[in-house]
Amino acid sequence: MQAQERAIVGCVGLLAIAFSLPGCLPFPHVERRASETGGVLVRDGRPVANAQVKRVLGKSGGPDSCAASGEATTTDAAGSFSFPSSQRFEAVVPLIGDPIAPVTICIDVGQGLTDAWAASFLGARPPETLALVCEVSDTIVGEQRRGAPTTVVNQVVCNPVR
Repeated sequence: MQAQERAIVGCVGLLAIAFSLPGCLPFPHVERRASETGGVLVRDGRPVANAQVKRVLGKSGGPDSCAASGEATTTDAAGSFSFPSSQRFEAVVPLIGDPIAPVTICIDVGQGLTDAWAASFLGARPPETLALVCEVSDTIVGEQRRGAPTTVVNQVVCNPVR
């Protein structure tokens, strides 16, 4: 190998090492952060209208996830809600570690936002579309005897539809 070829191979090798040390490779691309999400909110099989639904990106459930900033919408007369897909421009591709795309769906049916569904898509992009069925159920908290205080708590649980 001639000296000039060795120099070129050496420079290419140094560049490869320089880019792999931080674990990233320069490759501009658009990455999906969240799926196009749609769903329906029901209570006892009937649609729940005018409920607030919030999608929070970057959080995967937990007590503070619904307090974080996110996109909000309101269910329509059929109990339906939807959010568009979310994308962002990335200048590099990580070579070390898996990308994580956490998302939380929070729903308020009159007692404040609570996380109804959360997921983290590890090592893969979120699916193009996500469909959820969210069910509101009433839970009685406290003793159920005459004269004792009881509280009805609305719980919301969402499940993906395949």
